[in-house]
Amino acid sequence: MKVRNNSLRLIFYIFIAIFLTIVFGTIISFITAISYKYSDEIGKVVDVYKNVEIYNNGEDSKKVFEINKSQDGYIYGYKWQCVEFINRYYHDALHFSILGGGNANEYFDTNVKNGELNAKRGLIQFKNGDGDKPKVDDIVVFTNGEYGHLAIISKVKEEYVEIVQQNVYGKTRDKLRITYKDDKPFIGEGKSIAGWLRKD
Repeated sequence: MKVRNNSLRLIFYIFIAIFLTIVFGTIISFITAISYKYSDEIGKVVDVYKNVEIYNNGEDSKKVFEINKSQDGYIYGYKWQCVEFINRYYHDALHFSILGGGNANEYFDTNVKNGELNAKRGLIQFKNGDGDKPKVDDIVVFTNGEYGHLAIISKVKEEYVEIVQQNVYGKTRDKLRITYKDDKPFIGEGKSIAGWLRKD
């Protein structure tokens, strides 16, 4: 009986040791991930999308640093603004150099009809709510605020799209709900999304 009690006690201690290892391991992993994600270190890689790195710009989204360029001289934009990531992603991952410069809210041309070429950017432009659903790698154009914002569509579902972005502190990925009006998809109601741009 004593041997059996000792065996049960040993099994119990082993179980406790395994349980505590799992719990502490999970806690340490969570803390490491959070500290990595919310690090205040400017220029630190906080995410990667299709082998293109997303950098931390800190809590002040208006803070700008020097111009970042590709090895072949293409100007991505100011480190680590949203525009810089968009231009770098299209250039490095899609091998396409977006035309023009400027702020995020200037990427969408209100004079261009839905589904036609935005000649200033060299991309096909779609207006939010005009019937077309975005596709993966489209550029979403937010027009709110002084400068607007740009993000890349990383996933498209029936009820939402996922975006990847730079210069949104602690949130490199987000989901935007799709609502349907007269069977036409509208992305991110209330978030001032003008539309999206697409490489032809």
